[in-house]
Order: sequence, then structure tokens, then C-alpha cells
Amino acid sequence: MIILAFGDIHGNLKVIDRLIKKAKKSDFLICTGDLTQFGKNYEQVILKLDSIGKKVFFIHGNHDPDKIIETENVINIDKRIYGFGKFNIMGYGDGGFARENKNIERFFLKGKKLKNLIIVTHGPAFGYKLDFLGEHVGNKSIRRAIEILKPRLHLCGHLHEHFTEMDVIEKTLSVNAGPEGVLLEV
Repeated sequence: MIILAFGDIHGNLKVIDRLIKKAKKSDFLICTGDLTQFGKNYEQVILKLDSIGKKVFFIHGNHDPDKIIETENVINIDKRIYGFGKFNIMGYGDGGFARENKNIERFFLKGKKLKNLIIVTHGPAFGYKLDFLGEHVGNKSIRRAIEILKPRLHLCGHLHEHFTEMDVIEKTLSVNAGPEGVLLEV
């Protein structure tokens, strides 16, 4: 299957139009947060994503509103486990600035026995290429969850300096997809 992973579009409807074209090559989409810029164009963003006609799984980021809008195709996976095809997708949206969060670890440990696991966070894990801004600024709890669960894929966003970059943690591919999106075969 092919995933179109993206994040940090910040309400930019032109970016969504480009994602819609790219989505034709994918089976489903995953957003790593910051769909909006503090709620700007939120309903329009959701409706445009819904118009793709494919499942779009999303979490919130630090620029998204508290109010969550969903449709049949656009599904909030924040603090949820969602089975889709052969995959189990777990999402944990947050602000992206915390260095540790025991709630993240507790949530992701629920996925210990799951196969074909994809985890989605807004912020990056600690201690590798995707969290380096002169020093490592990622989240240690996300890192521990990846080390324990060894998911098939980790998708994150938040750090604009690393859009479209990838790295590997404990055999897990970790990707900061960015607003233009990345097609990934899984």
C-alpha cells in the first residue's frame, strides 16, 4: 500500500490542492498535525481533504484548534488506535515542544502486541537527524515508544527545517513529511 504522509499545511488551501493531485497515487493519507494556523480555514481544509474520497487520518498539532471536525473520510486518530487494512495506526497529537511526556509512553504501550504498526506524532523523537536544531530538541518519550514497539513507520512533523527528511530509529523509518507530502510504500 502507498501512504501520502503530510503535515504542517497551516491552512494553506493551495497546498491542499497539490496534495489532492498527489493523493491519486496513494491508498490513504496521514497528517502529522498543524492542519491550520490557529483554526484558519479549518472547515475548508477538512472538506477539501474529504473530497479526495480516501481515508485521511490526522492528529492535531500546536497550531490546531481544540475543536475537532471529522467526516466519514477524515478521521481524528489522536490518542486512538485505528485498524485500517493490515495496518494499526496509533496517533498522539501534542504541542511538539515537550522533551518528555509519560502520557505518550503509556498510550503507545497499548500497541505492544499490534502488528504492522504505524505511529503518528506531531513532534519528532529525541536524538537523531529529524530533531536536530543545533542540539536535539525532540521528545524522549516518543523515542522510548519507538525503541520498545519497533513500529513499521513513524510519521512526525513540527520542525519545518526537516520537511521531507527521513531517518531510522531501531529499524523504524521515521519521516517528517512536510506540507508537500511524501509518498511511502509500506
